[in-house]
Amino acid sequence: DHIIVRYHDRHREQLPELILQATKVERVHADKPNVPNGLAKYLTMLHQELSSHMMKEEQI
Repeated sequence: DHIIVRYHDRHREQLPELILQATKVERVHADKPNVPNGLAKYLTMLHQELSSHMMKEEQI
């Protein structure tokens, strides 16, 4: 239960918001040389991988 409450729930809550923020930063600052291009895509892939991993852990 500790892992689910401390980590899984937090990841489920925070990652979607981080993806939205990264998407906005990439869009608003697209003309800047230091824009973190691909960050939203990377966070989306991370979210998918973590979701799968967390579901497997919770079934144990």
